Amino acid sequence: MRQDVPYMASTVAQAAANACRLWLRPVARWLMRSGVTWKEFAELSREAFVHTAFDEFGIRGRPTNVSRVALLTGLSRRDVRRIREDAATVTESTVEDSLNHASRVLSGWHLDADFLEPDGRPRLLPARGEGASLETLLKRYAGDIPGTALVKELVKAGSIERQQDGQCQCDGEGSDRSASGPHGISLHLGTSRLTSPHRG
Repeated sequence: MRQDVPYMASTVAQAAANACRLWLRPVARWLMRSGVTWKEFAELSREAFVHTAFDEFGIRGRPTNVSRVALLTGLSRRDVRRIREDAATVTESTVEDSLNHASRVLSGWHLDADFLEPDGRPRLLPARGEGASLETLLKRYAGDIPGTALVKELVKAGSIERQQDGQCQCDGEGSDRSASGPHGISLHLGTSRLTSPHRG
């Protein structure tokens, strides 16, 4: 029986990897449409592995150590220490700064109450104007990136669709994006709207 354990472990790991390839495709598609890069996803994955190893893979209920986490995750002990230290000091502002500009714009469109319908769906936005418009959205969330270039990339990626009347639609607006993203990925965005920084 003991001789079969390494083979069994290898078989389980291979099956898990094969399954992962399948469900990562729609995840990657959704992330790219949302403006999240592979580099950002890779860092999020490292953090998830490290935090899960610390929280759930201790022996006999005891906290695990850096060396064991490095062994479980395949990361170096230096990376494990860095991720654990970063988690202890991370703030809301540093998380926001880690997102690229496209991610901020799309997140604002899905979370900021100024750009949502009463039922929580992203509103159709006119290209320009005061109040809820694409111009206002970009000013609020795009930072110093030229709005025209950013919109062009979002349209190209399929994240924004221009209507014949000139209004702009967030991709998937017709479906219930407040409950799920493309391909049924749960987001639960509608329950955590942002409070506009421009409101009193």
